[in-house]
Amino acid sequence: MNAAGETSFDVGILYKAICANNLEEAKQILEQHSSAWTAKLTVTNGTPLHVAALFGHVELMEELVRLADPEFLEIVDDYGSTPLAIAASTGVIQIAKCILHKNRNILDIPDLRFHLPVTLAIGAGRKEMGRFLYKETPLEVLKPQNGYLGSRLLRACFEAGELDIALHLLEQCEDIIFAADHTNWTPVASIALMPATVESASQLGLWKRWIYHSIPITSTTTIDNVCVDIQQEGDDKSIQAGHGLLQWFISKVYALLGVKKIYELKLKHAQASQILKLLCRRVPLLNEQQREIVINALHLAAKGGLVDFLSEISKTSPQLIQLTSTLENWNTFFCAIEYRQAGVFSLIHEYRFNNLMASIVGPSGGCMLHVAARLVPSNRQLHRGAALQMQSEMQWFKEVERLVPPGLRVSQNRRGQQPEDIFKETHKDLRDAGEKWMKDTASSCSIVGALIVTVMFAAAFTVPGGYDQNTGYPGFSPHVMLK
Repeated sequence: MNAAGETSFDVGILYKAICANNLEEAKQILEQHSSAWTAKLTVTNGTPLHVAALFGHVELMEELVRLADPEFLEIVDDYGSTPLAIAASTGVIQIAKCILHKNRNILDIPDLRFHLPVTLAIGAGRKEMGRFLYKETPLEVLKPQNGYLGSRLLRACFEAGELDIALHLLEQCEDIIFAADHTNWTPVASIALMPATVESASQLGLWKRWIYHSIPITSTTTIDNVCVDIQQEGDDKSIQAGHGLLQWFISKVYALLGVKKIYELKLKHAQASQILKLLCRRVPLLNEQQREIVINALHLAAKGGLVDFLSEISKTSPQLIQLTSTLENWNTFFCAIEYRQAGVFSLIHEYRFNNLMASIVGPSGGCMLHVAARLVPSNRQLHRGAALQMQSEMQWFKEVERLVPPGLRVSQNRRGQQPEDIFKETHKDLRDAGEKWMKDTASSCSIVGALIVTVMFAAAFTVPGGYDQNTGYPGFSPHVMLK
């Protein structure tokens, strides 16, 4: 019996009853012991409601929620998670509904990582749960002036590929596009990398590309629907027109051709395009802090070779391509040259001021050719053989050299180095390895060639049939044949 005059109970028995979905036993303990509602049943100090939400027993959870005081649903475990947060991760929408029917305040209670229940659902890949909780979560909670909650949700959407929720949130609150989270990540960074995370239509086969271009997209917002369905685009009429075997055949053809997946891919492309347009619409109005965020995103795109993003931003504001980042003191094309992104570097030819761009000198006193002279980062080496890699490096250096004005080709940086000096210094090991590879290859070819010549020489002087050991005449000689 405790200080309140209440008899004690075994938390292990209560835990086992909830795990085993034994409603009667769990209910009896909770009704007899009021302290059991706040008892710590797990190693993370979860309550009975946390455990019931984790195991997803719908009827048991509904009955416990009905009996519990509303404030019991606001108790958090060691990770800062409420029972709703646990239910969000497991994906049982019916449990989330019964919890919200009892207490809606927990929708905006984040865990220790600033994750709302909706963020946890999307991060765990619970698509339907994520859409449900997003519609229930107040927009005011997600606005940037209220902290990191909105930016954390956006980050989860981008990482999980839920671009429809991201687009809807950005349309409702455009200011969040520049809102950083507690790790200094911004949505602009994910927008810059979107082309690398979404499959390109060019990767589809011939027939699938034809289907892709034939499918209409009437709306990029699908938040009101739990899941995307190709039939919403009018194809349900063609399926419903069939009866019996015909209807079955048509549905099988749709499944075989992968029409639904192709539609979802095209919808995702349309959503990504809309998100990029939202950003471009804000570019002319950037303040100093926002401009720095966009420039850093441009550098990320340049390093990754994401030409489409760079092209769209530069059309809106060509000056951004010229500006240097405070993090790297380089502009976009310097990054493209450093990481050998030919597609990005070729964009320079589209600008009227390309001569000006080619004449830019960085803070270290070096021009573009000084950057091209540096050895390519190891993760961007495209050839295994040292000789082939050296050839590729030489070609890249010469290509940049053609664009740079003649005077800068022999200019010195602050260390007194010309581009050619840097190239020789940074490529010395690669050149030596290439020479060794060529010598070894030439030696191997010489040995093989000598063996071939030896065999051919021996074959040329070998008489068919051999020689008679007694007379010395060839085996096919008339003297031997007459015997």
